[in-house]
Amino acid sequence: MLSDIKAAVFDLDGTLIDSMGVWERVDRSFLSRHGFPQDKYYIEQLRNKNYREAVEFTLDYLKVELTPEELMAEWDEMAIWEYGHSIPLKEGAHELLAYCKSKNMPIILATVSNPGLYEAVLKRHDIYDYFTGFTSEEAADKGKSDPFIYLEAASIAGVTPGECIVFEDILKGIQSASSAGFVTCAVEDASQWKDRDQIKAAADLYVRDLTEALSVLRT
Repeated sequence: MLSDIKAAVFDLDGTLIDSMGVWERVDRSFLSRHGFPQDKYYIEQLRNKNYREAVEFTLDYLKVELTPEELMAEWDEMAIWEYGHSIPLKEGAHELLAYCKSKNMPIILATVSNPGLYEAVLKRHDIYDYFTGFTSEEAADKGKSDPFIYLEAASIAGVTPGECIVFEDILKGIQSASSAGFVTCAVEDASQWKDRDQIKAAADLYVRDLTEALSVLRT
């Protein structure tokens, strides 16, 4: 299985970076900025929504007088600061990327985060230049339930799905990548603990951290 691998695709949040809790900090700051109480229901609801769904829910639930574009710009401003200043890499991330690069493997970032966010955190940790390419806004809009984002990554890398390993932490990402024929490596993250058993069952490989993933690739 691994002997055929020619390219690597990485998710960002929960896989390469330890961003658990960052969006809750953004949500709480947003509530405070606009004079709302710390609403547990609101914060809980946002955890299960993608970016555009969160915008729609916020405008409907809070009735805040912002356009969708203004709301996204405000969230982006707060999040970019977090990504550029406070979010650490997951253990083994730098070493795994360096190894893939040393093997001349194209490395593609497949994330639903916007460029401002991933550029801030990747450049802060000096790993931006490891990447051969990044998936598009169209792929991000489709989300991880659709394999389009992984298929686009394989296309950028110039390989078939079976020649590509996808590193992901979320169940729907593992499932959709697997359905399209990719080799999948699930990376453990505390934010996905409730889906742990399903993730293990769906993935070709399951690792506790990226140091373990590096050991697997080297065998």
